[in-house]
Amino acid sequence: MRCCTLLALAAGAAAAVVIRPMPDAPRPARACRPVWKCAPLDLDEFELDAKRSNILDAVLVCAYPTREPDEHVAPYCTYDLTTGQLVGDYNAGYCPSAAVRKP
Repeated sequence: MRCCTLLALAAGAAAAVVIRPMPDAPRPARACRPVWKCAPLDLDEFELDAKRSNILDAVLVCAYPTREPDEHVAPYCTYDLTTGQLVGDYNAGYCPSAAVRKP
């Protein structure tokens, strides 16, 4: 199946090639955007730390503040970007069971 038409335009000894998409050619898919976001609060009602929350290797990482001042590792939850389901609870059991679907 052809997806482009080539038109050669000759002007004396020089030639230019113009590539135009065919009207019935499939359009490239738009980049996939995540449809999930972190819950604004964990189950213990601590607010999301948006600065430390991110997407890493197709996993949504949602960080929340520490409960104990002497903790060296900040609590976080990981969610599957495809389903929004909880993958890992590193927040003492306070991770919501699923991420929030974006509108």
